[in-house]
Order: sequence, then C-alpha cells, then structure tokens
Amino acid sequence: MRVRDAMASTISCVAPGDRIEDAAPAMREEDAGFIPVVEGDRLVGVLTDRDIVLRCIAEGRADPREGTVGQVMSTEVRTVSPDDDLECAAEAMSEGEVRRLPVVELLASTKPAIVAAASSAS
Repeated sequence: MRVRDAMASTISCVAPGDRIEDAAPAMREEDAGFIPVVEGDRLVGVLTDRDIVLRCIAEGRADPREGTVGQVMSTEVRTVSPDDDLECAAEAMSEGEVRRLPVVELLASTKPAIVAAASSAS
C-alpha cells in the first residue's frame, strides 16, 4: 500500500509570519495535530500542537496571541512522497520519533508541493 492510499486528502498550510493564534483554529478545524509551514511553495517546517504547548507556554518563547508561527515551529522535518510505501513512512516516523509527516510531491517544475499529511494510528 502506498502513502497516497492512506494520507489525508486536504490540509491547510501556514506561513512563518502568520500568527499562532490564527494557525491553531485551522488545526482544530481539520482535527490535525500539525500544520505544514511554507514560504511560497517550499516547506520550511511544521507547527505542532506540542510546539504551541512547549515553546509558547512552557518555555515562553512567544505569546500565543501575538507570536508568529516562525518563532515556535519545528524546522527539522522528515517528509515522504505520496508514492512511497507505507512501510517507508512508518519507518521514517519511527526513526524521527514523530507521529505525523508532511507528504511532499515533486512537480514537473522540480518544486515540491505539499499534498497532504500522513499520521500514525494513535
């Protein structure tokens, strides 16, 4: 089975300059624990519910109402292709100790496009 067969069909994205306060409702609406962070058409990180709790609240890096996504996002991100085998995605999640992965597809222009997200069964 391929990642394409198991990935979420729609997912929103945010930019590093977007406010955390605006990103969190998008995550809630999609019932997602993370949201990809993009600049133009390039993935630059992800914002997770854990980033918000630990970096905003516990560490005080940013005020959740005024701070930006870029202040608290995770920047070391593993990705998978929609054509990757699900075992490959599971291995990447295990190795990276993450529960979610952005699914990135390389377009004919050689620019990546975020098409969805894969997550482990929780």
